[in-house]
Amino acid sequence: MTKTPKTTTSDLPIQQQLRDLLVKTLDEDKAEEITVIDLEGKAAYADYMIVATGLNSRHLQSLADSCNEKVIELGYPKSRMEGLNDANWVILDAHDIIVHLFRPAVRQFYKLEDLWTMEPAAREQSVPDQ
Repeated sequence: MTKTPKTTTSDLPIQQQLRDLLVKTLDEDKAEEITVIDLEGKAAYADYMIVATGLNSRHLQSLADSCNEKVIELGYPKSRMEGLNDANWVILDAHDIIVHLFRPAVRQFYKLEDLWTMEPAAREQSVPDQ
């Protein structure tokens, strides 16, 4: 049996409320370079992607735990998390929102948000010829 999210007094859809709550939580917990990417029409598995940077492994673990607590407070089941052991790149599946938490060098290396914000024609041009 899955829990349904709590109803709130906000006029925003529950996914947007969760997005805003996660962004606020990351900001309050001193995450850096918080970026929200709207995945509508780009991915069927999530509505939003949040990308943020933590200072070190402990900071990333703390950010992930704080986000998970907020997800539960809003009435969702516990989020699935990957990468907590190494804590270079932690992925939090917050139901309709995917949260990527990076250490600075790892985020710079993967440039994940560039993949999702690049227009399709630009992605095709960036693929090397075989």
